[in-house]
Amino acid sequence: MLCTDEVQATTELVADVVGREAELSVLGELFADGPSQRALVVAGEPGIGKTTIVRAGLEGVEAAGMRVFRARPALGERELPYVGLGDLLATVSPDALDVLAAPQRAAVEAALAREGSSAAVDSSALARAVLELLRMESAQGDLLLAVDDVQWLDRPTVTALTFALRRLGPVPLRVLVAQRTSSGLPDELPFGLADWDDVKRLTVGPLSTTELGAVLSRRLDRQLPRQRLEELRHASAGNPMFALELARVSGRAAATLPLALGERLRALDAGRRRALYFAAASLLPSIDLLLAAGVRREELAGAVESGIVEVEDERLSFAHPLLGAAAYELLLPDERREIHARLAAASTDPVERGHHVSRSAVGRDETAAGVLDRAAAEARSLGDHAGAASFLLRAADLSPNAAAAQERRLRASIELELAGDVDRAAGLARDLIACLPPGVGRARARRLLADCSLGSEMSYDEGMQELALAIADAEGDDAMQAELHVVMLGISWGMCRLEQSVAHGRRAVELAERAGANAVAVAALAELGFALCMLGEGVTEEARSAVERWDGELGEFVSPNCYPPRLALALVLLHTTAFDEAEHLLEVELATAVERGLEPIEVMARSHLPEVQVRAGRWADALATARLSVEHARQAMNAQSVCGASYALAMTEALLGAHAEARAIASASLADAEATRDFWFRVSHRAVLGLIALAEDDCQSAVDVLEAAWRLMLEHGLGDLSIFPVAQVLGEALVAVGRLDEAVEVAETLRSCPVGERPWCRAMAARLETFVASAQGDHASARRLIGAALEAHAELPEPFEHARTLHVSGRIERSARNWGAARAALTQALERYDALGAARWAEKAAGDLARLPGRRPADKGELTTREREVAEFVAAGLSNKEVATRLFISVRTVEANLSKVYAKLGIRSRTELASRLNRAGEA
Repeated sequence: MLCTDEVQATTELVADVVGREAELSVLGELFADGPSQRALVVAGEPGIGKTTIVRAGLEGVEAAGMRVFRARPALGERELPYVGLGDLLATVSPDALDVLAAPQRAAVEAALAREGSSAAVDSSALARAVLELLRMESAQGDLLLAVDDVQWLDRPTVTALTFALRRLGPVPLRVLVAQRTSSGLPDELPFGLADWDDVKRLTVGPLSTTELGAVLSRRLDRQLPRQRLEELRHASAGNPMFALELARVSGRAAATLPLALGERLRALDAGRRRALYFAAASLLPSIDLLLAAGVRREELAGAVESGIVEVEDERLSFAHPLLGAAAYELLLPDERREIHARLAAASTDPVERGHHVSRSAVGRDETAAGVLDRAAAEARSLGDHAGAASFLLRAADLSPNAAAAQERRLRASIELELAGDVDRAAGLARDLIACLPPGVGRARARRLLADCSLGSEMSYDEGMQELALAIADAEGDDAMQAELHVVMLGISWGMCRLEQSVAHGRRAVELAERAGANAVAVAALAELGFALCMLGEGVTEEARSAVERWDGELGEFVSPNCYPPRLALALVLLHTTAFDEAEHLLEVELATAVERGLEPIEVMARSHLPEVQVRAGRWADALATARLSVEHARQAMNAQSVCGASYALAMTEALLGAHAEARAIASASLADAEATRDFWFRVSHRAVLGLIALAEDDCQSAVDVLEAAWRLMLEHGLGDLSIFPVAQVLGEALVAVGRLDEAVEVAETLRSCPVGERPWCRAMAARLETFVASAQGDHASARRLIGAALEAHAELPEPFEHARTLHVSGRIERSARNWGAARAALTQALERYDALGAARWAEKAAGDLARLPGRRPADKGELTTREREVAEFVAAGLSNKEVATRLFISVRTVEANLSKVYAKLGIRSRTELASRLNRAGEA
């Protein structure tokens, strides 16, 4: 932590910076007040002084003892994966890396050991490793992460930092970034810093004439007349670097800063300029590279002596990036090609060599295209998919053979999709479909187009049609056709076209087995097992076999929304109420995903884990898990993932009695699901709203929201009707509003569905039939049916549903005037509700217990328990029929009790009854 004295020392160290008192004051705020999480983005035009301010701040904080992770990327480094990350982590000790999980440590080592390393980088594990390193290093004390010229930071490093800083949590890290502003373009905060609570943007403005005079006096070691300073201030618009270069130029003034820098470079001798040209053309200039490319040592020494380039550990860098850009602009096209060709011959890094070949090759050149292929493969292995796509597209331009060019464009489109540039990927895929002949190439292009466009420009049905055409194109290639059937299987079960999904799954398995494509077969078996479960076949051999045969890796053909075999089996086990095994598999999947940085899998596992915990009766755990799940889904910025994670949170909140919160979550998510016509979330979020309505005794609203869900489940042929908690709530609400025949239909559907013999269906169907029998006054049948429901619960490990059935049993026994049995059942229900935390339902059970008759007989004018129950419901506005349904008695019994109430209280109407009970309640 920096104390007040240290902050003062920082200020003193940067006091020689001219005219930036306000900016330095803001910079000082970044480091004041002890450990905290805050960020400052210093923005401005080229040459305005951003780097000067950042450097001054860094000198101060380093002198005060603050640790700094620093990167100052140069213009060409954007093309070199993980150069920036290597700079940032240069001071991290090997011991810190040893603490990381093995996949994360391996990813960091592969990313940083660029020279001579052939290891591919697991970019997901690397991003997670950066997150963990920042957390660990920040915990040791004040840490500053500083990036100057962030616009030139290499793409994979930007990706890793963005992942980490969005997920850092309340960690005391400071971030300082210098960012070049671009005219006409939105100035977005880098690394997802817009999500941070404490982030400031400091725009560096121009200097005054007096301030420019002080800067120029120090840099030029001479005093300029006031009139000349005014001219320079006007010409440069207060930009100190531009003013300095204008002051150096004799004679005519340059119109722009680049022109002024060009004038300065032209004033150098030819040898120095030649060294600077080579340095400007290099991605990562070094003394060895330039000497190997043919630059003479005296030329290089002269360039360093000029002050335009600097040397640090054999690495060259321009004193200001604009100097490098200006030097490159001075070159004619043929001069650039010659320099790039020399650098290509001298480069040992495949990416850098590819960069130079792409700029030196002309015409059709298969040798050059081959070099670019290797550069693309290297960039791909390092996680720079955008760079790989760029190399492949250039290789396609150089290809003498049309077929080879098309194949390279297809690979480039795949890289663009992996880079997140789905619009360009889809555009390339469309072009390829139009020009490619039938075959595997066109099939892959169709598959890619569907991947990039599905759910946005392409409906699911259109996607299925495109994939069917792809299967026709891939005739004779069993492995490719198997992949396509796996994709169609996933889309089909996502649309809940279950028979269709099973057909695609079985065909995929057949083709994959014939082709010896085990990874494809495993993916097909996993999704096939899940589809069969939805049809009611439970834990199938396919689901188990997928896990047994799985090597732990996902093939590249698998879509991002595809469930890995272990996760798919966990969901099958959840739906078959094997909660312990399901939870174990989900926890293993979650731990593996976190360790390897597989965020999509992590989000899916987190969103399903609370579903298991809710049904198993561990609601406190479910609530904590669900909240974390939603947070991670939002960090992943995937709307569908957020909708899925929100279901578990909304359901848990609803069960715990937080109805307002649950209703808000479910309503918003349902609106999103309706907009996308998502079957799963349209049903699941309606289930939440229906349960809330039932708990609040708003049974008509429960019917209104759940009828649509039930209809969707039946229309889509869902075989396992226990997957969604819809039937039991809808049936009870139907009875409450007097629609007994429809409630019977729900119960009969549960009994006749493919899983009708399982405990869940037997328990829920019997409970619904109990409601109907009681509403019809058939108390004997009601007692028999509720007994059957309780027997089924002995095989069903769902505490909440068991408590609900005990609650209903207590009410049935009370209607039959079996006071002891009623008290026992209601007490058990209340105890189970309390253990779960089901506050609303516990209140209902406690109220029912209170209505049981005591031992003291009622006075002549006092209402009995039954009479008071009837009176309270009538006073609340319910009809006689609705009261009968709620109390499991006949309408005639309600009328008889209501007559006794009127006589005892000396009233004649429902209005008088409501008034009398209200006054009694107030008293």
